[in-house]
Amino acid sequence: MRAALFSPLKADDAAVASLAETAIFSQWFHSDAPLYHARWHDGEVDMVRLLPKQKAAWAVEVKWSDRYCDNPHELESLLTFCHANGLESALVTSKTKTLDCIVEGIQIEFVPARIYCYTVGYNIIHGKKFEFLLTAKQSEIVPTH
Repeated sequence: MRAALFSPLKADDAAVASLAETAIFSQWFHSDAPLYHARWHDGEVDMVRLLPKQKAAWAVEVKWSDRYCDNPHELESLLTFCHANGLESALVTSKTKTLDCIVEGIQIEFVPARIYCYTVGYNIIHGKKFEFLLTAKQSEIVPTH
Protein backbone atom coordinates (compact mmCIF):
# COMPACT_ATOMS: atom_id res chain seq x y z
CA MET A 1 0.00 0.00 0.00
CA ARG A 2 2.87 2.34 0.82
CA ALA A 3 4.33 1.92 -2.69
CA ALA A 4 0.92 2.64 -4.25
CA LEU A 5 0.43 5.80 -2.23
CA PHE A 6 3.93 7.24 -2.34
CA SER A 7 6.53 5.48 -4.47
CA PRO A 8 8.13 2.07 -4.93
CA LEU A 9 10.91 1.14 -2.53
CA LYS A 10 14.16 -0.73 -2.94
CA ALA A 11 15.28 -3.30 -0.34
CA ASP A 12 17.90 -0.88 1.01
CA ASP A 13 15.59 2.13 1.44
CA ALA A 14 15.45 3.38 5.01
CA ALA A 15 11.64 3.07 5.08
CA VAL A 16 11.81 -0.72 4.65
CA ALA A 17 12.81 -1.18 8.30
CA SER A 18 9.56 0.43 9.45
CA LEU A 19 7.58 -1.55 6.88
CA ALA A 20 9.10 -4.82 8.11
CA GLU A 21 8.14 -4.01 11.68
CA THR A 22 4.62 -3.06 10.59
CA ALA A 23 4.25 -6.27 8.55
CA ILE A 24 5.28 -8.47 11.48
CA PHE A 25 3.12 -6.61 13.96
CA SER A 26 0.19 -6.80 11.51
CA GLN A 27 0.55 -10.58 11.35
CA TRP A 28 0.35 -10.74 15.13
CA PHE A 29 -2.89 -8.69 15.06
CA HIS A 30 -4.64 -11.79 13.75
CA SER A 31 -3.93 -13.68 16.98
CA ASP A 32 -5.42 -13.18 20.40
CA ALA A 33 -1.97 -12.63 21.91
CA PRO A 34 -1.79 -9.19 23.52
CA LEU A 35 1.49 -7.59 22.47
CA TYR A 36 3.21 -4.56 23.85
CA HIS A 37 6.01 -2.20 22.94
CA ALA A 38 8.42 -1.70 25.85
CA ARG A 39 9.90 1.77 26.16
CA TRP A 40 11.84 3.38 28.98
CA HIS A 41 14.07 6.46 29.33
CA ASP A 42 17.07 5.04 27.43
CA GLY A 43 15.77 2.05 25.49
CA GLU A 44 12.97 0.11 23.86
CA VAL A 45 11.99 -3.35 22.65
CA ASP A 46 9.68 -3.70 19.66
CA MET A 47 7.39 -6.54 20.78
CA VAL A 48 6.82 -8.08 24.18
CA ARG A 49 4.28 -10.75 25.12
CA LEU A 50 3.07 -10.46 28.69
CA LEU A 51 1.67 -13.23 30.83
CA PRO A 52 -0.76 -12.66 33.69
CA LYS A 53 0.53 -10.35 36.38
CA GLN A 54 2.50 -8.43 33.72
CA LYS A 55 5.35 -10.97 33.56
CA ALA A 56 7.25 -10.92 30.27
CA ALA A 57 6.98 -14.22 28.37
CA TRP A 58 9.14 -13.28 25.37
CA ALA A 59 10.60 -10.37 23.44
CA VAL A 60 11.21 -9.73 19.74
CA GLU A 61 13.37 -6.98 18.29
CA VAL A 62 12.65 -6.25 14.63
CA LYS A 63 15.68 -5.22 12.59
CA TRP A 64 16.10 -4.88 8.83
CA SER A 65 19.85 -5.31 8.93
CA ASP A 66 22.39 -8.10 9.26
CA ARG A 67 24.67 -5.84 11.29
CA TYR A 68 23.43 -7.18 14.61
CA CYS A 69 24.26 -10.76 13.64
CA ASP A 70 27.89 -9.69 13.48
CA ASN A 71 27.63 -7.38 16.52
CA PRO A 72 24.91 -8.79 18.82
CA HIS A 73 26.36 -6.94 21.82
CA GLU A 74 24.93 -3.76 20.20
CA LEU A 75 21.42 -4.94 21.13
CA GLU A 76 21.78 -3.13 24.45
CA SER A 77 18.09 -2.36 25.01
CA LEU A 78 17.02 -5.93 24.30
CA LEU A 79 19.73 -7.37 26.56
CA THR A 80 18.80 -4.92 29.34
CA PHE A 81 15.13 -5.87 29.02
CA CYS A 82 15.88 -9.60 29.11
CA HIS A 83 18.05 -9.27 32.22
CA ALA A 84 15.52 -7.02 33.99
CA ASN A 85 12.65 -9.40 33.24
CA GLY A 86 14.31 -12.77 33.74
CA LEU A 87 14.17 -13.79 30.08
CA GLU A 88 16.78 -16.32 29.04
CA SER A 89 16.19 -15.89 25.30
CA ALA A 90 14.93 -13.44 22.69
CA LEU A 91 14.35 -13.30 18.96
CA VAL A 92 15.79 -10.66 16.62
CA THR A 93 14.89 -10.36 12.97
CA SER A 94 17.57 -9.71 10.39
CA LYS A 95 17.59 -8.88 6.72
CA THR A 96 19.03 -12.19 5.44
CA LYS A 97 20.95 -14.07 8.14
CA THR A 98 19.96 -16.89 10.49
CA LEU A 99 22.07 -17.31 13.61
CA ASP A 100 21.92 -18.51 17.22
CA CYS A 101 24.28 -17.01 19.76
CA ILE A 102 24.60 -16.26 23.46
CA VAL A 103 25.33 -12.71 24.56
CA GLU A 104 25.63 -11.79 28.24
CA GLY A 105 23.96 -15.10 29.10
CA ILE A 106 20.96 -14.44 26.83
CA GLN A 107 20.32 -16.81 23.92
CA ILE A 108 19.50 -14.75 20.84
CA GLU A 109 18.00 -16.29 17.72
CA PHE A 110 18.35 -14.23 14.54
CA VAL A 111 15.77 -14.94 11.83
CA PRO A 112 15.26 -13.14 8.52
CA ALA A 113 12.26 -10.82 8.90
CA ARG A 114 10.46 -12.33 5.90
CA ILE A 115 10.69 -15.83 7.43
CA TYR A 116 9.52 -14.66 10.83
CA CYS A 117 6.60 -12.76 9.31
CA TYR A 118 5.58 -15.83 7.32
CA THR A 119 5.96 -18.13 10.35
CA VAL A 120 3.74 -15.93 12.51
CA GLY A 121 1.03 -15.92 9.85
CA TYR A 122 1.34 -19.66 9.22
CA ASN A 123 1.05 -20.48 12.91
CA ILE A 124 -1.94 -18.21 13.41
CA ILE A 125 -3.78 -19.75 10.46
CA HIS A 126 -3.04 -23.23 11.79
CA GLY A 127 -4.27 -22.42 15.29
CA LYS A 128 -1.01 -22.41 17.25
CA LYS A 129 -1.18 -20.82 20.69
CA PHE A 130 1.27 -18.07 21.56
CA GLU A 131 2.18 -18.46 25.18
CA PHE A 132 5.49 -19.42 23.60
CA LEU A 133 8.13 -17.75 21.51
CA LEU A 134 7.95 -18.62 17.83
CA THR A 135 11.18 -19.83 16.34
CA ALA A 136 12.46 -19.68 12.80
CA LYS A 137 11.53 -23.30 12.19
CA GLN A 138 8.31 -23.11 10.23
CA SER A 139 5.24 -23.74 12.40
CA GLU A 140 7.28 -24.86 15.40
CA ILE A 141 6.84 -23.40 18.86
CA VAL A 142 9.31 -23.80 21.67
CA PRO A 143 8.50 -23.17 25.33
CA THR A 144 10.40 -20.29 26.89
CA HIS A 145 11.61 -20.35 30.47
